[in-house]
Amino acid sequence: MVYKRIAVVFVVLFFAVLLFWFLGRESYFPDMPVQNFSIEGKNLRVFVATSSIQRQQGLMFVKHVPRHIDGMLFVFPDAAVQSFWNKNTFLDLDMLWIRDTAVVKKTFLPAVQKNGLVIQSSDVSVNRVLELFQR
Repeated sequence: MVYKRIAVVFVVLFFAVLLFWFLGRESYFPDMPVQNFSIEGKNLRVFVATSSIQRQQGLMFVKHVPRHIDGMLFVFPDAAVQSFWNKNTFLDLDMLWIRDTAVVKKTFLPAVQKNGLVIQSSDVSVNRVLELFQR
């Protein structure tokens, strides 16, 4: 009876560790397409968020910079003033606010554990926002 309980606890702990390991990997973005993106003379490889659900999730809960990925490009159907916050964002991010092909503003979004909740806004209409991992 005692051995059965120990075995159950061991199995539960094993699967909990396995789950946390799996969520921390690049496969955290199973439905997020990746593409090459060039801006200001830099060639980047980024996740692309085009749907409302993808844009809402963004880079929340990502705790490690994925290998060979520079950040995430948020694509909006129409140009508008956009605001982003760092809720559940555990990595520092540089942000480029983009209207068509021109960068109209650059900001920094700190990890939530460093500065608490921070909100950044484009101040002008943009149709794309690029978040870049700080390495």
